[in-house]
Amino acid sequence: MSAAVTASRTSSAIRVWHEVGIGGPDDTELKTRITGLEQQVVDLELKLQDQGDEPAAARATNRELMAQVNRDPSRPD
Repeated sequence: MSAAVTASRTSSAIRVWHEVGIGGPDDTELKTRITGLEQQVVDLELKLQDQGDEPAAARATNRELMAQVNRDPSRPD
């Protein structure tokens, strides 16, 4: 069997599979899915960054407060 005949049969089989709904998703479905997944990744990265920023801000505030307490001359020993 020649390569052209094999390619033609394969192409026909794929076309029939798509027509009856057993083929893979078409390019637009894949692109839509990829775009949605990329947006999820961006959203999750932002959420992760926010979660890392909150403890860092709390630690910085705690350091400032402790420094103030340690500098306060009116603090009883």
